[in-house]
Amino acid sequence: MRAAFGDEAEVVVQRPLKAALPVSALRELEQVIATREPYFSDELALVYCQAGAKLGGLLCLSGLARSLSEKEQDLLNLFAQQIQLALNNVLREQDTQDFIRRTLEHAQELERDHLFSEDKQLHPAAKVAAVLAQALGLPLENHENVALAAMIAALLAPYSAVGEGHERTQARLGYERLQRVLRGLQNDQTDVMTLVLAAADARFERVDGEGFPGVLQGKGFPLDLQLLVLVMQIFALQSQGDSPQQALRKVLEAADGCFAPELMKAVKDYLGILQERLQPPSSMKS
Repeated sequence: MRAAFGDEAEVVVQRPLKAALPVSALRELEQVIATREPYFSDELALVYCQAGAKLGGLLCLSGLARSLSEKEQDLLNLFAQQIQLALNNVLREQDTQDFIRRTLEHAQELERDHLFSEDKQLHPAAKVAAVLAQALGLPLENHENVALAAMIAALLAPYSAVGEGHERTQARLGYERLQRVLRGLQNDQTDVMTLVLAAADARFERVDGEGFPGVLQGKGFPLDLQLLVLVMQIFALQSQGDSPQQALRKVLEAADGCFAPELMKAVKDYLGILQERLQPPSSMKS
């Protein structure tokens, strides 16, 4: 529980949500989160507020003196969404500044002309991209750009992480969050950043055309972008607590229709090597 007001505010703040809510609210909590629909009773109001790609906020009013009228319910809904929108704007700026800072820090550590030197402590995403770029037969001159773009895409991946359920809504929200985060880098015309921006646009696309926004599919979804999207999926899952092996397995299990057969074959053919490459070097471990 992030914030509370009233007589018990000091008691419930910083407690887990379920521990902070009254028992009467717990019975309705899961349904409100699952459906995104508000719940009102004579003494209780629960309003879900969507907040980007992850689970949003929850407005809970308990101990109401009377049931709310339909107009009051609508106003409460509007109030809750406006508060969440204001918070989203703050988080957006934090996300943007954090991503740009992290990207610049990592970019400064890499000398572009020596990205593949043997003593370089590469980001795991760059190692994975290098293996797959070679396996897919991508032009040799593009390998370095794809590898560096993969590193930046991995840093970007947590901002595109989505929860389970409501897949298309989650994809839309994740897509919008990516666009907000990258807004400050739209004018970067380098080959690497052009690849990163294209990968962000394609983050929720699928080769079967069932992705979001549904612009790319089949042969029109280039293999280098598919490779970067795969990297983003892996690192988005890792940002949610999965190990590299778990993340790679989940991506493979859900790959049908998402990626071209040749990319999936490359992943399966080099699975052991990819699992090894996904382990961070000692200097990058926390």
